[in-house]
Amino acid sequence: MVKNIITLLVVVGVVGGVTLFNSKYEPSRIKKEKMEEQMAAAKELEAAMAEEEKVALEKAIEEVRAKNAEDTIVIAKADTEAATVDAALETPPVETPAEAPKLEVIKDWPASAPDTYKLLFECSTGDFVVECHKAWAPLGADRFYQLNKEGYYNGCRFFRVLPGFMVQFGINGDPKISAPWKNANLKDDPLVEGNKTGYITFANSGPNSRSTQVFINYANNHNLDKYQGYGFPAFGKVILGFENVQAINPEYKERPNQGLIHTRGNAYLNEAFPKLDFIKKVSLIK
Repeated sequence: MVKNIITLLVVVGVVGGVTLFNSKYEPSRIKKEKMEEQMAAAKELEAAMAEEEKVALEKAIEEVRAKNAEDTIVIAKADTEAATVDAALETPPVETPAEAPKLEVIKDWPASAPDTYKLLFECSTGDFVVECHKAWAPLGADRFYQLNKEGYYNGCRFFRVLPGFMVQFGINGDPKISAPWKNANLKDDPLVEGNKTGYITFANSGPNSRSTQVFINYANNHNLDKYQGYGFPAFGKVILGFENVQAINPEYKERPNQGLIHTRGNAYLNEAFPKLDFIKKVSLIK
């Protein structure tokens, strides 16, 4: 009995001691837990702030990159516009080619030469137009008109071509056609217009010797105007297609023999000088 009472007292004392111990140390544990909770919360807050700063920093970087890209585009556009302006300043304006005039052919040639008339020469190098004036050289302009009216120059070769000087033609390719005209000489016309670039003149071998041969000046050959006193008066000028006159083949220069052209015609020229350019057809135009 006494033993049991002693045992009971011991148990009560132990329990009371434990209870007293817990009562003594319970506030410290709670405080520790709260501190731990606060520290954890602080760490979470720090992590959240770091994440926000990271996002903000990345956003700022993206904004800078976007701004740089915009600046690059603006600079590139400005450079392009500047280059376009520079090119426009450096490049001369392109002129729109004028439309080629419509040439109306006159089928029925008047019996005598008009005071002024135009002839269309269709050639192997391209077409050109000659405007003739009786006021410049009445006899020469009238003879040239009559010859073309009869088709004399159709098929004629440009047999004498001297770059920088002149191109000559006027011996028909058929000896039967050229023969009657060989010695049908004209008296000289007084000089009114001289040998300017693009002007057409009768060739001659001396005073009063013009017949069928003519030449077109490639340059201002004023030394021919009063050559040996009689000169070479112009009766017309090329007003269209002079570039086609300049394109006539100069390969053979003045090698073709005029005597053989008179006797053998184009058969001789085609055999010995096959690359000569030639007149296809001459027409009177308005």
